[in-house]
Amino acid sequence: SYHVNHNLKGQPEEQKNLGEMKRSREFELEADRDAATMLSRAGYTGRVCQQGLEFMHRSVGDGSITEPESTHPGYEERLKAMRANYDAMEKQPAKTQANTRASYSYDRSDNLLTLTPQQR
Repeated sequence: SYHVNHNLKGQPEEQKNLGEMKRSREFELEADRDAATMLSRAGYTGRVCQQGLEFMHRSVGDGSITEPESTHPGYEERLKAMRANYDAMEKQPAKTQANTRASYSYDRSDNLLTLTPQQR
């Protein structure tokens, strides 16, 4: 609503709608980037999200283009953005995680796993 009330204020209704759709497509591309980052940080190697997009395209055959009235970017735009995201991620130096000594306890009744860091 901030985007509509501040960036699109005073524009004709049709322009507002197109502006909202464009912003929605930007959010979708951001979600794609976040998904790729999360999977990378979780230890999945390779371009898992890019491969998923490509597989979906091959199996479903949806190669739609980006339409101004659409809330989602088209296949080529999504794939191009995903490739650029992975290219940028691969240029960054690998982050190593510090080893943390810890103990774990599991409470079956609460279905709760507790991690307790230990001093070295």
